[in-house]
Amino acid sequence: MKIATGTGKSGEVSFDQPLRALIWMVVSGLGFTGMSVLVKRLSGFGLGASALVFSRSLVNAVVALAIVYGRKRNPWPKTTKRILALRGIAGFLGLTCLFYGLAHLPLPVASLLNWCSPVFVILFSRLFLRQATQPRALGLIAVSFSGLILVLMPSELGLVALHQGLWSWTAIAVGLTGAAFGAIAFLAVRRATSEQPTEVIVLWFTAMATLLSLPWFLIETSTWLPRLQEHPSLWLQLLFLGLFATLGQFAMTLAYRYAQAPIVSSMSLMNAGFMAAAGWWFFGEVLRPIQTLGVLIMAFGVAQLGAPWPFGRKKTTQTSLPLINQ
Repeated sequence: MKIATGTGKSGEVSFDQPLRALIWMVVSGLGFTGMSVLVKRLSGFGLGASALVFSRSLVNAVVALAIVYGRKRNPWPKTTKRILALRGIAGFLGLTCLFYGLAHLPLPVASLLNWCSPVFVILFSRLFLRQATQPRALGLIAVSFSGLILVLMPSELGLVALHQGLWSWTAIAVGLTGAAFGAIAFLAVRRATSEQPTEVIVLWFTAMATLLSLPWFLIETSTWLPRLQEHPSLWLQLLFLGLFATLGQFAMTLAYRYAQAPIVSSMSLMNAGFMAAAGWWFFGEVLRPIQTLGVLIMAFGVAQLGAPWPFGRKKTTQTSLPLINQ
């Protein structure tokens, strides 16, 4: 789960309504869970990442374009084009890796790997931007990776439900690579939000993901078209894949209007439960107790990494909103 900061051009927002924030976070979690279930289900019908990424991006781009024009925003800004393009490319690559992971790993594990983006943000900021890393952040990184180790320990220890083989570990590597691309997208968004509103940044991401996946989508026509002809209902499922993703994205944005970032980030812990329940209900995926503990430990660590340290600071009125790279 990758959260970046939006812009204050949408005006002042209230941070004293945690119940509303909780409601929107539940809606967001259900939206992203629905998207993940459909990605895994459609992959089982033989639809590759090209069709899934294209469908998700196209639907989201149409909705974002409608919002941009409805709010009379300029979709072609005079500045930050290169930063927005970088965000779009990195977001597209991260999304592709996420969908690959969802197709080949249990839902909570694939989502867990995607949640590693804040870890890479801190590492990249340290390595490339020469920014100091606080001891608290290093501690939370250690906590996050300890949870990841519990999930991915060798099966001979009786601690992993992942099937053994090349594809499982390839999917794990792809999932972590997607989190790294998500971190690059985060850093690009952080630069762009000082000049561009949230909906414009979302539009650029989804529009670029649509354009970048289109050639791949057309090349693989012989792969996905026969599946859709054989099962016409898959068209509707592709539509809902995009709608669920859009719902999750904008619901989380609304949640950040009603509560402080540390509170909302902590609420995102419920997504681990949604993913585990969906994996069990739809696909019979059962994590062992030690894996479940690992998921919760890592979810806690990443959620705290994605939020400012709430202690010892005065509450301030913020105008920034999140962007989601899912």
